[in-house]
Amino acid sequence: MRWACAVFGHFRHLWTITAIEAHHLDAGAYPKLGVSLYILMGRPIGTFGDPVIRARAWDWLAAVQTCAGVDKARHLERHPSLGRALPANRLHFDPIRQDGYDPARIEVGPGKSLLAFVAQKRRYKSACDDYHHPFWLHLMSRSQNWPEQERWLSSQLKLHALVRVSVNNHSHGVELGLLPDEDPDFSAPPEINLRPERFATLNGMLLLLLLLREAQDATYTSSAARFIACLRSAATEYSLIRGYSGENLDTWKVLVESRMATWRPHINPTLDQLKVAEGSINYEMRRLKRQGRKPVAPSSLAPGSRSERRLRRRVWIRACCLHLADDRRPSFDYRDASLVYQWLDENETSISLHMTRAIELLVTGEVEKEPLNLLPLTMPEELYTLRKRKIPSEQERHVFGNELPFDVIPIEPHK
Repeated sequence: MRWACAVFGHFRHLWTITAIEAHHLDAGAYPKLGVSLYILMGRPIGTFGDPVIRARAWDWLAAVQTCAGVDKARHLERHPSLGRALPANRLHFDPIRQDGYDPARIEVGPGKSLLAFVAQKRRYKSACDDYHHPFWLHLMSRSQNWPEQERWLSSQLKLHALVRVSVNNHSHGVELGLLPDEDPDFSAPPEINLRPERFATLNGMLLLLLLLREAQDATYTSSAARFIACLRSAATEYSLIRGYSGENLDTWKVLVESRMATWRPHINPTLDQLKVAEGSINYEMRRLKRQGRKPVAPSSLAPGSRSERRLRRRVWIRACCLHLADDRRPSFDYRDASLVYQWLDENETSISLHMTRAIELLVTGEVEKEPLNLLPLTMPEELYTLRKRKIPSEQERHVFGNELPFDVIPIEPHK
């Protein structure tokens, strides 16, 4: 047995090194990573499956819990509204909560899935309708269509009091004396009432998604920007309504940025982003333990276990969130050369890691704890003497209290 374990460990080590090199990372850096991240780097991209499948399953579970009037998945197992007919020898809803298992693939009897079983109950019709909603198909494929799409789109436009205006419509309006005689600018932002709360449903988000992709394909960049802003806000509102949290929320954020606002289904986080993601999740688990709550994935993991895979997936999704958040910011600008900007540019990665750590610590109110082993920043003494604490905004006071990242990021001057 020891011989077999040694051989397995040797090949696992080689596989991990090869994968790191294939991702254009520094293979010599891997021993510095935590156990979960070390194993993660050896996992081929895409082997966690399409995140849309997990997001749909979590959304279905949240809808079923709402219909049943319970706040925990395990309370559904013997719920009276389900007729207590589920086999009692195993859990059916908890695997969805923990891993986003597809309810259509969870068997509750010969030839019957959990999804089909719940769909039999009239009380849960809305939850099952949401599972089959075409919105999810449009997150799986950008070119997705369904037979009644045009009729559905027309009905949704009418429902939201929107109308599609073509060049001919405008020309006819001018000739009939209904509109001023001027060229319409169809690339300009439309003057329409885009209040996010109106669209915080699967129907509303799908409508925005279709209008956005239409604008993107027609290169109406200004119109697309307005649809993106509204879609992001509507998706945030929807996540609050459904009560998303943890990996569920991280997965939703990834889908918003990679399948809705843009189409980037293949994401490659950097090594630094993976390290920050692992540090933040490990810190969250330690905090849950201090609060007497059980973390979703324990910190002590047996190699190859379901809990280990769960933690690796959580790290990957969190790193994807960080990667997409970084990409949303302007990539660069030009300034006159100075010592300040030169230092900021040379230390950008280290500063980003410290900023992430500082914000997490300030938000949790535990600034004495350090989830990441980061060395203090070193700054030329002439810059160090110029530092001045900014006046916090009202929003920063509300979030951070009396402290700022300035107060908790360690910086050492050097000559």
